[in-house]
Amino acid sequence: MNLQAQNFLSLLRSFLRGGPAQLTAPDWDEIYLLAKKNNLAPAICDAARTLPEFSAAPQHIRRKFTDTLIAQSGAQLMRTESFFEVYKQFLAGYSPGAGGGYGCFGSIDFDRRTEMRETEDLFEALASGTACDYISDLRLPLNREHVRAFLMGWTPARDYGVRQWEDLAEYLLGEVLTFSSQEEAQKILADRLAI
Repeated sequence: MNLQAQNFLSLLRSFLRGGPAQLTAPDWDEIYLLAKKNNLAPAICDAARTLPEFSAAPQHIRRKFTDTLIAQSGAQLMRTESFFEVYKQFLAGYSPGAGGGYGCFGSIDFDRRTEMRETEDLFEALASGTACDYISDLRLPLNREHVRAFLMGWTPARDYGVRQWEDLAEYLLGEVLTFSSQEEAQKILADRLAI
């Protein structure tokens, strides 16, 4: 294990157990990359923020940690909000079943669930192509230009139905749009993301 991985783990231990981290010649750029790769930038930033070594780090390094902390916290907030929406739907559609206390979905539209599953393919492809860790990261302002640039150069638009593109437009832009073709959807989305 290299020195910066040890520093990273020391910061993580500090975050989880309390107490100061013991660092040896910290390379904050490398520690940042490890934190971002493992989706732990908020935890590492919290553990490092009071350390003199972190305070002495260049401003742009501290800013990277802070920006990632804000982005990941915002993304987590959106995921939590989405989870609660699904949970509310679950509660509304849940009815006790006859089978020994097990339940079944009474009012869930399974065709819509299938549609949603198909839609995820386009969302996942876009998230993967733009190096977003989560689909919800596609909506973050700091990723908007990456999403736009990717859409402009992306060729498999026809692999996804027009309905999937309309769902993506509603998700990214927050408004309902209707498209006549996948290519039109791709172009309009790229154009609208430039605004």
